[in-house]
Amino acid sequence: MDADGREELSPKIRAVVLLAMGRRTEEIGPVIGVSGRTVRRWRQEPEVRADVRRVRRRLLDGAVTSVRAGSVR
Repeated sequence: MDADGREELSPKIRAVVLLAMGRRTEEIGPVIGVSGRTVRRWRQEPEVRADVRRVRRRLLDGAVTSVRAGSVR
């Protein structure tokens, strides 16, 4: 848990989020404390690929909702 009492995300989940946001594998490794090679290996796993697609969809849905809310004014 972090200082606010929240559970920290695992490095793999953090990698999924960063991949979904379009970050490059070489950038992700140092940010989350693993090697770029590890991130590349994770990226090839079917479960991780599915998670990246799910996170991208949620990010896109949130962006669309935000744009729609802004255009209602």
